[in-house]
Amino acid sequence: GMEQLKLWRRSFDVPPPPMASDDPRLVHNDPRYRDVPRESLPLTECLKDVVVRATPYFNDVIAPDLRREGARGGVVIVVAHGNSLRALRMMIEGISPEEITELEIPTGIPFLYDLHDDLSVRSGQYLGDPDAAASAAAAVGKQAG
Repeated sequence: GMEQLKLWRRSFDVPPPPMASDDPRLVHNDPRYRDVPRESLPLTECLKDVVVRATPYFNDVIAPDLRREGARGGVVIVVAHGNSLRALRMMIEGISPEEITELEIPTGIPFLYDLHDDLSVRSGQYLGDPDAAASAAAAVGKQAG
């Protein structure tokens, strides 16, 4: 039912059931991933898994770019799907596993952080009309799947 679907879509550590190995939708069968080792492609995933994958990338790639001085000094644009963005916001803002279940990311509306030198959050906001961002986030929350 809808409660189980919401649990899979928004919980921190409850993955949906794994896909069958012969399912044509399985990423293992997608030619775009032919060069990725099969064992590194999960059959299922929850937000906790995304945080585990995204944390090293944030620490090794994004954070150094944020600290860089010069012409591009600290300006980084991250474009990703909703769950990856939820994982990044969880890390950046220190959102707890319990609180993250309520965070909805509106599609296509940039979120801007102003960070301190230690990368803690000074401020953060959606760009554009705040009411439109809230409405778009609520619409994402009502999606069934």
